[in-house]
Amino acid sequence: MRLMSMAVTAALSLFAMPLAASAQDCGDAETPCPVDGGTYHMAMPAAEDAKGIVVHLHGAGAQSRGLLNSGLDVPVLLAGFSRGGSMVWDIACQVPDFASAYAPLAGAFWDDLPEGCAAPVKLFHTHGWNDRTVPLEGRSFRDGAVVQGDVWASLKILRETNGCDARQPERNSFDGELWFRHWTDCRDGQIQLMLHKGGHGAPAGWANRMLDWFEAGLS
Repeated sequence: MRLMSMAVTAALSLFAMPLAASAQDCGDAETPCPVDGGTYHMAMPAAEDAKGIVVHLHGAGAQSRGLLNSGLDVPVLLAGFSRGGSMVWDIACQVPDFASAYAPLAGAFWDDLPEGCAAPVKLFHTHGWNDRTVPLEGRSFRDGAVVQGDVWASLKILRETNGCDARQPERNSFDGELWFRHWTDCRDGQIQLMLHKGGHGAPAGWANRMLDWFEAGLS
């Protein structure tokens, strides 16, 4: 059964959100809350017995207002798309206690890659096999000033942090045109990788699949 969330939030400035939300009347679909470096929107549920919160970080060039129509409704999960997905990786690595689980989409570490992460986490990474905006191997642009990291290298760093003794996953699985690799036998945390045949975007049903994965981990 779906858990009801406390809020659905699309944020540019993540750490200022709790203080800003309590200090001013803003954040709905029409009135963004300003914070240093950006704004965010918030949607509150009608239920009184709210269970938690979801923060979703959008990609470069997108706006948080549009995300309020996406229907994400999960407690204590940090998700993000594209550059927002890279931010999810960074937060999971540097501040692992910020969320209970992490669901980056089409974005991983940027170079320079971290040497290691602070603590194990639960992370479900999704990427398109034909993504040309953020390729699985990464790419450089702005004359080499910006370099997207290699997803495979990002996964290696997290495997080492989680204590995954084997490079290969303990199992693979398939669901139609979706391909999965599961590192769930590590000493701590877990890593899931889902690949789809599309490009820079989410496969059909991505949000519900993340909800199911996260909720299953709470039982």
